Amino acid sequence: MGKAKNIPIFYTVKELADILKVSKMSITRYIRAGRIKALQLCGVYRITEEEVMRILGDGIPASAPQTKSRKKNAKKRSSRPTT
Repeated sequence: MGKAKNIPIFYTVKELADILKVSKMSITRYIRAGRIKALQLCGVYRITEEEVMRILGDGIPASAPQTKSRKKNAKKRSSRPTT
């Protein structure tokens, strides 16, 4: 056989929670808040090894960077007429 392909390594929410010694719910909340980057495959979150190394080196950011869509949605909500 030829050389092995560079296959990315993924961690589950439970594996990352065990590494960081926090609950699975905390990891899920961080993912939903955008503080941890993750892929959702068949309804299950997977975190890349690269993201795990970033977290171990830098820690989890205090807040997720605000995206354009969030700003846009916030603007839409405030411009609704009241009845």
